Amino acid sequence: FPSHDMPDELKWSQHIIAMDDLKKTIDKDGKKKETTVKRYLGFENVEEIEAFINKIPEGYRHFYEYRRKDRHFKPFFDIDYSLSPTKKIFPPDLLEKVKDEISYHIYAMFFKGHENKIYPNDEEIYVYTSTTKDKLSYHITLPNFCMKDINLMRRIRDNISTVLQEKYRNLGHPIDETVIDKNIYKESGLFRLLRCSKLGK
Repeated sequence: FPSHDMPDELKWSQHIIAMDDLKKTIDKDGKKKETTVKRYLGFENVEEIEAFINKIPEGYRHFYEYRRKDRHFKPFFDIDYSLSPTKKIFPPDLLEKVKDEISYHIYAMFFKGHENKIYPNDEEIYVYTSTTKDKLSYHITLPNFCMKDINLMRRIRDNISTVLQEKYRNLGHPIDETVIDKNIYKESGLFRLLRCSKLGK
């Protein structure tokens, strides 16, 4: 089903994931072509999702969490850096430092005053790579927090982006404000699941 065409019966599921699939069609000139479409699956709990995905061989896991409007969600961030020579804004090796700083600012916002700790451990903030030949990318989530206001999520993203832009501009390495992707903060949407990849990548 296309992203906007989810079966009504799935809307009653507790959890919904989407998967990339190929749809073969024939264009008006009679030529065969393949397009990527989303198909949706409903589950009653997270354990069912994990068991299902674990049955799929690595390299064929093209699954996404479907975040529904007015449902709670975990805070999430997507850091992108294009490897195109015409779009490089700062040295690629600097992205690792930028990623760590973004993680720190996220942690400081959510854990301020929590046990007087400064840096998160691996159970408090998840950072995993989503890198292709065209771009360097990191996905960041906080598993122990829930939010319901996507507008607040947008403001948090904008605040962190502004702080980093000012800092690195002063250091001579201006950061494009899109380094933290803002297009993912819609009322409902998809966010790729851990150990999954986009179809064809």
